[in-house]
Amino acid sequence: MASLQSQESLASTLPTNLPATFMKEITADFASERELCRSVFGIVYKGVLPETEGNRMIAVKRLAENSPVPAGKTFETEVTNLMATEM
Repeated sequence: MASLQSQESLASTLPTNLPATFMKEITADFASERELCRSVFGIVYKGVLPETEGNRMIAVKRLAENSPVPAGKTFETEVTNLMATEM
């Protein structure tokens, strides 16, 4: 059985839904200098969590308005690649 600490660590790496106002705040209103990469689904920005020790950084994906509806595996691959990105 996995320890509670390793389960919490895994949970912290999973995608999370956050309020749009919060995401705008931590990405400096989706500023171009915070842009990390682009794909057919949208743009990935660096988000800085100010309330954490050392201002922890997270990746925030802003889906494109005309984003194609992703096929299951394609979208899963996109999420996996995004989660592997180091800032």
